[in-house]
Amino acid sequence: MSRDLSWWNDVVNTCQEIVRIPSPSCSEGDLANFLEAKMKESYYDDVWKDKTGNLIGKFEGKEKLPSIGFSAHLDHVSPGNKSDWEFP
Repeated sequence: MSRDLSWWNDVVNTCQEIVRIPSPSCSEGDLANFLEAKMKESYYDDVWKDKTGNLIGKFEGKEKLPSIGFSAHLDHVSPGNKSDWEFP
């Protein structure tokens, strides 16, 4: 039995795009904008940024069930000297 993994390349490509966008602390705007656009083109019912710049997405449920929250950081530590990278 084979599974349909046609979506996998999209996931991998999106992850590659995410890690290419510099987002050091206090400079996450470009990554937030990229993710906001991706969220708006996917299955979210609503996507917005709050007054402090947090990116929020909402899925409306079809039944009255408990909510699930997910939180993540967009910033990263300095990549250091790229010439030291084994895999740039």
